[in-house]
Amino acid sequence: RRKDQGGEFRGNEREREGALLELLKLKPTYVDLEYDVSFRDQIPQDVKVIASYHNFEKTPEDLSTLYKNMQALKAAIYKLATHAQSSLDALRMLLFVNEHADVAGMCMGEKGMITRILAPIAGNALTYAPLSKEDETAPGQVSLPTLREIYHFENLNRQTKIYALIGNPVDKSIGHLCHNQVFRSLKENSVYVKIPLTPQEVPLFFKLMKKLPFEGFSVTMPLKEQMAPYL
Repeated sequence: RRKDQGGEFRGNEREREGALLELLKLKPTYVDLEYDVSFRDQIPQDVKVIASYHNFEKTPEDLSTLYKNMQALKAAIYKLATHAQSSLDALRMLLFVNEHADVAGMCMGEKGMITRILAPIAGNALTYAPLSKEDETAPGQVSLPTLREIYHFENLNRQTKIYALIGNPVDKSIGHLCHNQVFRSLKENSVYVKIPLTPQEVPLFFKLMKKLPFEGFSVTMPLKEQMAPYL
């Protein structure tokens, strides 16, 4: 991976691309490449490409144009990994994924965690999960044990109802532990997540969330007095 895309390759670009072409001779099932690599015509036809884009600072406003530009590289999956500066960025990413079957969209950072937890509900082409908390390779990743044991990830699907705690801060709440355990015991196709949200973000949040299967909310400070117009 190039350094500007979060990688640690120490050589120059010519050396990096040469190494990748050597690896492609092994005919892997998939290869993850930056969407703007120069050797796209030399990729074997029987290797499926994950064309990727990384932005460690923000989530671009115009994801549609970015997606269109990425299609310069023919791929089975288009992966957008961006930094969520707010939970609104995460919602925008989930909505974009929801509209494109060949997109894997995920947001880095604490405010992007819901893009990983709710990935199956939005129809995400794939998501990344480290085997343990210590194995994280990007901020905001959710470990495989957490996804399975707390959020029953393998049971989430397009029909799953979403419940959430909204407010700021929400990180100390144990609501996700309680509610998800109850959903599992009652065999409810539902999941409960925590969404950090500021008062200024509330109007746009309630506009965006209507396009996803949100079913209900718990509200904590400082948002309680702002909820009346949205009931």
